[in-house]
Amino acid sequence: MLEGQFSLISFVAGASAVTIVEIASYYFGTYSGSKQIKEITQKIDAAESKSKEGPENSKASWDVARLTLEKHFLQNIEQASLIYKLSLLSMIFGFGIIMFGVVLSYTQPANNNSGILAAVSGVVSQFIGATFLLLYKSSINRTETQMKMMERINSVGMAMQILDTMTEISAPNDLKSATKAKLIESFVNGSYASKLASDQNKELS
Repeated sequence: MLEGQFSLISFVAGASAVTIVEIASYYFGTYSGSKQIKEITQKIDAAESKSKEGPENSKASWDVARLTLEKHFLQNIEQASLIYKLSLLSMIFGFGIIMFGVVLSYTQPANNNSGILAAVSGVVSQFIGATFLLLYKSSINRTETQMKMMERINSVGMAMQILDTMTEISAPNDLKSATKAKLIESFVNGSYASKLASDQNKELS
């Protein structure tokens, strides 16, 4: 009787673990994003249409790059949040199975196989949770990389916007144009320095 009940519990535990993995796989395979991401997608389509109007429309091209990176950034954040929740759920579930096996071993000392199977099932669930945590770490690292890229793109974009406000011919003593030129140089140099630092960190790691 007890072995039959435990077989049912083991089946439910295994099916639940497989279900968690299948839900995660389906979600990542068909993920379309939240309402905010869908709004960004619409903005990307609009910016792409403007960028095709002419090569002189540099702001539209910058918007496409910025919005595309922002979209991937938000997707990574949402996916990382889901992965973290799944890992917690799997680990809590696995811990519950392990505790059930321990209690079963004490209450039914003659039925050691059931306790061992419960403990093994719990350990497997813990490994599944640990796998999700590895995916979570990977998503966080990817998000940090994209954040640095967004900073560089924003710096270049601000430089482009300032450049669009400058006239082709300016007076030699035009302080406003000289200041704008220094700002542009500062933004571009800062973006390049950030890229070099990022590349060096990758080499060190």
